[in-house]
Amino acid sequence: ALAAVGRQRSDEAGGEMGAEDWLYSVLDGCKRLAPMDPAMRLFSRILYGQAPEEEWRSQQRMLRRVIDELRARDRHENGQVMGKCSLDGALHAVREAYPALSPT
Repeated sequence: ALAAVGRQRSDEAGGEMGAEDWLYSVLDGCKRLAPMDPAMRLFSRILYGQAPEEEWRSQQRMLRRVIDELRARDRHENGQVMGKCSLDGALHAVREAYPALSPT
């Protein structure tokens, strides 16, 4: 989405974007997309100093754990990573990534 905003700015200016135009496009894209996209909202908060960068890094680590567990479950169910697993397999992967979320 940000690339589309950048292309639009480049086309309006009739040439290549300079650093200022590129930065404007990033900030404008954040402003437009933040209300609809939680990841973009967090990114925007970090850019404006309203959230620590570690918050984003923590979120990325969390997503990586879930993705790794989903791939492992996919491999377990299908013999190889095929990009799919059962609903029970997906729930198992989330429980493996986050045992604290499992019912006791």
